[in-house]
Amino acid sequence: MYGWMLSWRVFQKTGNSGGPLLDSGGRVIGVNTAIYTASGTSAGVGFAIGIDTVRRVVPQLLQFGKVTRPALNIQVRLGLGIAGL
Repeated sequence: MYGWMLSWRVFQKTGNSGGPLLDSGGRVIGVNTAIYTASGTSAGVGFAIGIDTVRRVVPQLLQFGKVTRPALNIQVRLGLGIAGL
């Protein structure tokens, strides 16, 4: 797992993006998003968004049509030097 992204090694049919990623008990643990393959086939490393991220993002998408992320609204000004402080 890489932060909010899951990674697994499996055969994945082309067009499976957006489908559920299930564990061995049949529980949804993510949503398939991409596959990396060096050979161009359906075998390689797949990536999915973890279910915790999906549960947090989907209600925002349904309500606002976009995801709102926290921001600090900091602006950086270059070239002011010490005198500009």
